[in-house]
Amino acid sequence: MLRAVIVASLIAVPALAEPSSCPVVSADREYLLSLMNERDRLYEAKFASNNAALALAKAATDEHFVTVQTYLTQLVNQTALYVPRTENDSKWADIQRTVTANDNRHSAETKSLEDKIAAIDLRITQYAGRGEGVSSSWAIAVAIVGLLISAIVAVAALIHRAPPRAR
Repeated sequence: MLRAVIVASLIAVPALAEPSSCPVVSADREYLLSLMNERDRLYEAKFASNNAALALAKAATDEHFVTVQTYLTQLVNQTALYVPRTENDSKWADIQRTVTANDNRHSAETKSLEDKIAAIDLRITQYAGRGEGVSSSWAIAVAIVGLLISAIVAVAALIHRAPPRAR
């Protein structure tokens, strides 16, 4: 913009348009032109440097987006392998129904086994009681027979008692 203002002022002022008419103006003109050229060269260098930095940043950004796109593609592929929620929920409900049915069946079987064990325990107790009753009955019978035999022997001894002997 500065260059445009200076060029416009050089064209607008006729004395400055012709360098041969005034040596001071000619020197100023040359100085201004060299200053403009130097600044143009500096701005071009800055612009080229900025363009290079911008190109590097764009390349890094493009590389980053390639990496991000690869990651997103992997996520999409991975998501395709997941089981959908509705399918998972229906399978889970089937598993829960099966487990509940098995629990009910096992509960019935367990109750049946407990009843059978209780019946066997009752039979064992009754058999043991009968055995104890029979053995105690035999003991009583033997004791009675023993007492009868002792009583018979005692009575027989009294009846057949020998007369006392003389001395």
